Amino acid sequence: MTTYQLMFGVHPMAFFLMALLFEDHPDDLPKLNDAKLIKEDGKYIVELISRIGKKDHGQGQGEEKYMNHPLFIRFKDALHIVFKGHALTDDNYGRYYFRIPEQFYEDIRMIYEERKTTKTSSAFQKKVIDHYPRKHKELITLFTKGFMN
Repeated sequence: MTTYQLMFGVHPMAFFLMALLFEDHPDDLPKLNDAKLIKEDGKYIVELISRIGKKDHGQGQGEEKYMNHPLFIRFKDALHIVFKGHALTDDNYGRYYFRIPEQFYEDIRMIYEERKTTKTSSAFQKKVIDHYPRKHKELITLFTKGFMN
């Protein structure tokens, strides 16, 4: 767990988003801190937060894993946050933006807006289950019974 995750937690959609974007397990991605959905021009995209800011580019930190991704949109340097009423800027962080794979866009929207995992496509469910084999039982429950509140 990173300091960022201790301070801010992890976005509830990060688990699903990482399964759709990368073959690697999230723990194996370069300096990954979080991934969340944001809306831009009326459409959801993924904002991935990594501890690879612009000053780290070209230093062998792994940013090419993100920037060479086929769904990569753009990079934005620095993380601007408000913590306990104080505005902070940390240029050790970078924000990497990605499109959601078109075939899974509606699945992501449904989970995020309606909290409906049981209505997701079988292709989406298979992709997520295959990505997290150790969570197979829990994911089957999630996709058949939905979120447990």
